[in-house]
Amino acid sequence: MHSVTTTHFEDLHVADGDLRVPRTGAARLTATQFLARASAAPIDYRSLVDACCDSAGPMTRTLVAKNYRSWILLIGAANVRRRFPNYKLAAPLQKANLASATFLEGVFPQVERTAGIYLTDPGKFCDACWFLTLNSWAIMILSARDDFASSANLSLVYERAGFSNDGKVITTWRNWPALASAVCPLGDVVVTTVGAFDDRQRGLNFIYAAANCKLVLP
Repeated sequence: MHSVTTTHFEDLHVADGDLRVPRTGAARLTATQFLARASAAPIDYRSLVDACCDSAGPMTRTLVAKNYRSWILLIGAANVRRRFPNYKLAAPLQKANLASATFLEGVFPQVERTAGIYLTDPGKFCDACWFLTLNSWAIMILSARDDFASSANLSLVYERAGFSNDGKVITTWRNWPALASAVCPLGDVVVTTVGAFDDRQRGLNFIYAAANCKLVLP
């Protein structure tokens, strides 16, 4: 068993650590972080992630009961010319047995880039979180919106997550502060992971609008 620390960040505009949002952001965001630390080597990183998922269980079950669904956002490489979506973009999800028949992909011609949002089984939430820890270019969004799988929403999440604050293309990570500032006021919850490489900890961040605390928290 791993000990998991749960921390609530009431205002991410002034929070430090792994949760950082620019002070100029318009939306007031809140987060709940579940963080597991290994006490000794060797470190079983998957078990750390599973421990965080277990601690987050009451929150995720509350969200599922309120018709929230889990979506993973993937964004491909830039400047790859193609007329149609890159259907190989979801190959890592398929390999991890996380892909479903519900998804939406699109090509964004400004930088010749494909992006997609993919619905995942809520019963595979821990597997999806493990996928996020292995793929820093992926991010999860929990949403109850009926229009989430729409072209307009795909454009929104792509434009916010796929570029740095100064408009540069990013490929190895996702701009979760900009994404959260855009979708959390709509009722969504952005899920990011903590820890990389040989860190002795792994964690999950559930980021949501302060106005939605009663909706999100169990």
